[in-house]
Amino acid sequence: MDSVINYYENLSQEEGRLFADNKHKTEFILTTDYINKYLQEGMRILELGAGTGAYSLYYAKQGYQVDALEPVEKNLNILKSKIEKGMNINPVLGNALDLSIYEKDTFDMVLCLGPMYHLDGEKRDKCLEEALRVTKPQGLIYLAYISNNFTFVKCVKKFDNYVEKYKEEILDGFRLVDSQKVFTFMYPEEMEKLVSKYDLEKLHHLTTDGISSLIMERLNNMPESEFKVWIEYLRSTAEREDQLGYGEHLLYIARKKV
Repeated sequence: MDSVINYYENLSQEEGRLFADNKHKTEFILTTDYINKYLQEGMRILELGAGTGAYSLYYAKQGYQVDALEPVEKNLNILKSKIEKGMNINPVLGNALDLSIYEKDTFDMVLCLGPMYHLDGEKRDKCLEEALRVTKPQGLIYLAYISNNFTFVKCVKKFDNYVEKYKEEILDGFRLVDSQKVFTFMYPEEMEKLVSKYDLEKLHHLTTDGISSLIMERLNNMPESEFKVWIEYLRSTAEREDQLGYGEHLLYIARKKV
């Protein structure tokens, strides 16, 4: 976890990342589309790994009660600096693996839109178990993760001789490992398997950006009218199973049964 904290403490691009260009906007637009599907007046939201507040502040500004948990002090301070008068938001320095400060069945919606980018093995289970504990019965849990498939393709495109270098791993069900121990990657079936262990009802499994990263340069130079059409294309194909492997960022949405 220290490597993740250090990474974000020294990262200058996290603030405003989701609004930096059209490519990044797609992730925010589709994610909020699927949050808005289930939001109702009076709901209480918890965001785990809130970063500098893109989602937490967005929903606090709309009048929702939001708890924003973030492990990186630098990010949390930026979030705090953007809180406006009248917002019902509680920023907390904390870790998604330990939600003991919250009572059981507290939140209507838990947004886990960052932690799974950095967790593997038993820590994924711990994160989901904690999120499940603090979610009310019939409440919603959002789990975002990074695609192993797409990241592999991106590495092939970016680095010379990548396929030759990792030939044996590729032929043996290739799994990406971040040498800096910051990011982790998942196949869609891994997320399905993880969630299936718990008393959750699957609602959606989608990609929030599709192939946007593969056409980043073109996408970022699109006029607004063309970009709007691209967003509609992504919306119409987001849940297609044949698209999940192409998306860089994926999102699993479930409802707590009891």
